[in-house]
Amino acid sequence: MNDKLQTPTPEEVRTAADTVQALSVSMDMPHPDVHWRPSELRAEAERIEQDAREEAERQNQTASLGQALEIIYRPFTSAETPHFVLAKALIEDGWHKSDPA
Repeated sequence: MNDKLQTPTPEEVRTAADTVQALSVSMDMPHPDVHWRPSELRAEAERIEQDAREEAERQNQTASLGQALEIIYRPFTSAETPHFVLAKALIEDGWHKSDPA
């Protein structure tokens, strides 16, 4: 058994919403007495998807900036330098491509 709680996938959250909704309909309960309402579960699924999109964008920005730093600094360095580590730190610190250099 895994002791760590994992974030459910959007599909799992939507399935839970459908299950709660089906149970409510079958028990003739228009407003189920449960902690999560189907609409709240669907909104949570959207939030999970948005978080995943934002993380993918951060990773793309990090890779792009890391490659640019490597191209710029390659002539000046004799050893491998951690361009991607620097790029990740810059992105996490709020750097944006449109910022002036």
